[in-house]
Amino acid sequence: MQTAHVPRSHPAGSAQPWRRLLRHLAPLAAAVLALNAAAQNTNTVMASSNAGQVFDFTATGLPVQAGNAAPIDMATWGGGESQFAAASGLHLTLRAVAATRGDGNQMQTVSSFNWSSPVLPTGAAPVGTPVTVTVSFHLDGSSAAGYGAAFNSGGGVIALPVDFQLSSWVGTQLRLDVYDLDSPDYEPGAPTARVSFAAGVSVESAIYPPSASYPSGAQYTTIGHNADMQLTDPIAGSTTWAGGSSYNQAYADAFPARHVHDVDTGWLSLSFETVVGNRIGFEGELVASLYCSTYSSTTSSPSCAGLSDYGSTFDAELSTNLPGVGFGDHQPGTLPTVVPEPATWALMFVGVAALLRRVRGQAMADVGAGR
Repeated sequence: MQTAHVPRSHPAGSAQPWRRLLRHLAPLAAAVLALNAAAQNTNTVMASSNAGQVFDFTATGLPVQAGNAAPIDMATWGGGESQFAAASGLHLTLRAVAATRGDGNQMQTVSSFNWSSPVLPTGAAPVGTPVTVTVSFHLDGSSAAGYGAAFNSGGGVIALPVDFQLSSWVGTQLRLDVYDLDSPDYEPGAPTARVSFAAGVSVESAIYPPSASYPSGAQYTTIGHNADMQLTDPIAGSTTWAGGSSYNQAYADAFPARHVHDVDTGWLSLSFETVVGNRIGFEGELVASLYCSTYSSTTSSPSCAGLSDYGSTFDAELSTNLPGVGFGDHQPGTLPTVVPEPATWALMFVGVAALLRRVRGQAMADVGAGR
């Protein structure tokens, strides 16, 4: 531990800058301690498959991310199994990717955060002042399911097995719950405001050989998707996202098929009323799930593939209707790369050193000015 070096000889009044330095630092230290005592920031990423746990990490006070974000290219059927997740309550950001190809694959990727912070007062808006908080958010991703041509082809002609069943299903769920933790009406599990999104894509196909039940055999292909989002807004009322959609198509034959559904909500928002000084809690979770199953009793099964790619965007930002009123440690913007613990401490010390130099310079200026 290093101690401050004080010269043995100093001019009269040279102790004053250090007193002024402490005077400048004391309010900052008190504010940091108060904020740390009131704020909460826990982030978790998990991934699993039918082979077992892939990763499971939790961090307090730092963003967290893990996995590989290089999914299957659904246009060429290239690539392989991948999972990626990232979460940051500080940035109100979630990411999730899950991709697989092959028979009998199941996987799930989950990212989540639990973050809370007080609505900070200003001179013009002290504790207890009514305030409207707006949560703006953007969701962007893609889901795809199907089976490809890489299982049995010759001369560009695809030969399906005479007996097979295939099911490719992809699901994505997002939930963002907002709680006014100091409201008289606060109740765990009953959020003040909520965003609830669900999307699913599926492709099913089969060929049944002739049998007693089907003398001529049978075959089919069905493709479909659904996507919807519910917004619980205590000011504007509960609404359904206008960009939701549902699609289903059935065919009386079997053929290699894929179905892709893209989602881009643009910026949406919801608002709620609280008072300055109340703690607001945010709980977010993004889940990407896949199921690929294919079977043939006569030859090789078709290649099953699925992709849930929400690895680019779920970001939320906070604002209020009172100038200067905000949240202490909220940092809107892109999720940063996770910094290892030693580097985090190093950066913190660099920041503190810069702060000390700035405050000490101000204190010396105060002395020079006779203040």
